Amino acid sequence: MVSLSQSLYNLFFSAFVSSPEYHVKKGNFDIVLIKPVNELFFIISKTFNQSEIPNFIINIVILIIILLKLNILNIIIATAISFFIAIIGCLIIASFSLIICSFSFKYTEVMMAIKLVTSFSEVVKYPITIFPRIIQGIVTIIIPFSFISYYPAKALMYDQKYLYILSIIVCCITLIISISVWKHNIKKYSSTGT
Repeated sequence: MVSLSQSLYNLFFSAFVSSPEYHVKKGNFDIVLIKPVNELFFIISKTFNQSEIPNFIINIVILIIILLKLNILNIIIATAISFFIAIIGCLIIASFSLIICSFSFKYTEVMMAIKLVTSFSEVVKYPITIFPRIIQGIVTIIIPFSFISYYPAKALMYDQKYLYILSIIVCCITLIISISVWKHNIKKYSSTGT
């Protein structure tokens, strides 16, 4: 599920994360601000990454093959649930990227921090139970990337439906926080005057 979440993230948000920093450095963010649409929506809508479509399709095929190998009775429902969880995972990754890239309004170099956070999602390709409790706490509470794969997979395998609801709640909380941080930091933007 991590691969599908990352594929969705790359499809819709990977170009977005460098966009605010690019616009601020070049002095073009004023143009974005005068558009009669929400700045965040405008930037996201301009950064769809078409080159990621084949990777996305491959990840869907791999997901279906895995679900077939697991002998899950209702493959259609399992695929739909997995896709929904992948969307939640994508939004969690995007939320943390948004928080960090919103600091580009104050600091011009934030790409390394974004790469650090997105590389943290590599940790959750493995069961979090193999890591020390401190790492488990970080990827569950502070940077809740365990809700991208570990908890959804556990819910799917062991029929623990409450984990789906918990994943949705975590996704909503991270989205609310990231949009609030974005709105707060966009107020700190000052034009370069070029």
